[in-house]
Amino acid sequence: MQSMTGFGTGKARTEAFEISVEITAVNHKSRDIRITLPPPLQSLEPDLVRMISQEIHRGTLNVTVAFHPFAAEVKGRLSVDTDLLDALCKQVSSLTDKFAGISVDAGKWLALPGVVTFVEPELDREILLNCALQAVAHALEAFKAERLREGLELQNDLRTRHNLLISLRDKMARKATDAPHELTRRFNERIEKLGLEFGPDDERIAREVALLVQKADVNEELVRIQAHLTEFDALINETDAPVGRKLQFLCQELHREINTLGSKTSEPELSLLSLDFKTELDRLREQVLNIE
Repeated sequence: MQSMTGFGTGKARTEAFEISVEITAVNHKSRDIRITLPPPLQSLEPDLVRMISQEIHRGTLNVTVAFHPFAAEVKGRLSVDTDLLDALCKQVSSLTDKFAGISVDAGKWLALPGVVTFVEPELDREILLNCALQAVAHALEAFKAERLREGLELQNDLRTRHNLLISLRDKMARKATDAPHELTRRFNERIEKLGLEFGPDDERIAREVALLVQKADVNEELVRIQAHLTEFDALINETDAPVGRKLQFLCQELHREINTLGSKTSEPELSLLSLDFKTELDRLREQVLNIE
């Protein structure tokens, strides 16, 4: 089990340059890779995104790649358009001849568009790609180790909360067993308070009690809650596959079942237990949002 948040860095170098990579991630319902590349590495984006996608399945990832040249042949160079500069000089000379006293700052000519340009170095794409992939691999290794460490902490917390839900479910099951008797007792008390007289074998009473018991029966919900909790337990013990989405789905199903149970029961103690279950389930759902 891995967390969706994490941080990792990695580097790789050749004789002429070094590439460094930083990966950070926060929670997201799906995968969103945002990569920032310097100009010499722009063409590598599809390859790098493909590699990261094979390793990371959920979360918003911010990937920053930096290029550090330390050899002259990979640093690029400045190029001066001498033809353009020569034409400019001729025009300025004509103006100064025509308008006496005009002030000319030749240094500013170099800042004019197109006069001086930066020429990117011609780099071997295969060498760049291999180096960048190595740097990404190192960053991913550190990144996944951080995710795994956080994931183990989340796993322990999920187990604790899961065990608490199991305990509450078992308490509800015991209370639900006593519910028909309690409903019958309360119904008879109402009849007595109203001063109505019915024989002990009156079919109308039996039908009414049977209807109340049927409407308040929560056994079906308890069975499904148990099934969902059993599957939840299996998933939180999963070590490799991403389980976050499945856990979120189970939490939604548990929430639906406990809402149905709470609306059906008329037993005060069972209602309180269902509210406790919902409270703990909400806390569990918050933690699940952090799982890849």
